[in-house]
Amino acid sequence: MISQIRPELPKLRVPICILIDDWTVGDVWQEDKDFQRSWKFINDLADLVERYGVRGKISFVPYLSTYKSPDPYPLGRIDRGIKGLSPKRLEEFIRVVRERLVPAFDITPEVLTHTQALDLKTERLLPESEWSWSNWQSEEVLAEYIARGLEILKAVGIVANGVTSGCDFGREVEGLYVRAMLSAQKEVNDVSLTWYFLHEEPERRRWSVNPSVMYLDGEKGEAVVSIVSGCREYFFFESRGWDSATPERVSEATDKYLTADGRAGRMAELLADRSCIVFHSHFQRLYGPEDRYGFMILEELLRRIDRVFGDRVMWTTPSELARYWATIKAYEVQVEQSEGRVTLRFSSPFACPDFTVKVVLSERLGISRITADGGELSEVTSDSILVPNSWTQKDEEVFICFDLRKEGRVEIEF
Repeated sequence: MISQIRPELPKLRVPICILIDDWTVGDVWQEDKDFQRSWKFINDLADLVERYGVRGKISFVPYLSTYKSPDPYPLGRIDRGIKGLSPKRLEEFIRVVRERLVPAFDITPEVLTHTQALDLKTERLLPESEWSWSNWQSEEVLAEYIARGLEILKAVGIVANGVTSGCDFGREVEGLYVRAMLSAQKEVNDVSLTWYFLHEEPERRRWSVNPSVMYLDGEKGEAVVSIVSGCREYFFFESRGWDSATPERVSEATDKYLTADGRAGRMAELLADRSCIVFHSHFQRLYGPEDRYGFMILEELLRRIDRVFGDRVMWTTPSELARYWATIKAYEVQVEQSEGRVTLRFSSPFACPDFTVKVVLSERLGISRITADGGELSEVTSDSILVPNSWTQKDEEVFICFDLRKEGRVEIEF
């Protein structure tokens, strides 16, 4: 009766996610900190997020320091105070992040300073970049370093369920880095399914650019997932050298991501491949000291995604993607068949909302109802998208969306 069961994209929709790097209360790459620019950006971004239902990730760099001076020094950490920024405004920054972004975005450290490595005992900057320093450290040292960033965010009321790798942080010791990250998350946040952003694959074609499960222990219920960006940073590369942002220039730059008719652009390629659409940018490249060209391209892109893609895509956070990908690599299902009924018994180290599977029947059979853990799922007429707790049938293929428990049961009645 059942010839195949395989996981599908959640609700049969292509996940889409934006990753924004390098943000904190001041530009980490600017010697004289322009706190007002960071303030205006985070509020303008929150407006866009609320208008278009965007989900994703933004970094909140925990330490701020001077940058290009001969002897750079720390300006402070966001849980204790930043030199040059009033305590009142610092608290306002944190409030906007918690109240306007946390509902839709994962917030991560990147990692401590995103510039030079920090001596954790003295809190003095070391004469080496974080990313260079990271590549010759032990797993234990990396875990302690990552944990400090998580602790600072937790101290201001933000639980960071993932980590952003500043530049190439951890690339040469990625196996150690992955284990260190999990250790730090378990210690600080009691999180055993975590993720990180380090890699890009902007040119891969005719194949998916999906998350990679880098560590998985089903018995312990632990996993670390690499979230991969599939797009170049056209917000920046297409606007370099502009003396003004005309509508024509903004439109042409946006075309690199997605044309107005939805037929071309990198995102159209990813959608056609049924690949996750993950794209990234940097705060200072969206919202520079002299212009807002990147942000204007982002606004136009979000309008196009909303108008052209519609409900074929679903906005998601990296942590949601990580949970889904870890689950599809770890779940197991047993099939029990009887007269007029098939029972699918699922087991998984992770619970997962909107888990979606395709069940292939040996022949087309009429279905009277489907239940998940005793609750009846609704039948939808579309064979291209689902809603939570629903199912649809196309010939011998049955698509089912339900909230997967660690031990769950789906029953199909004919």
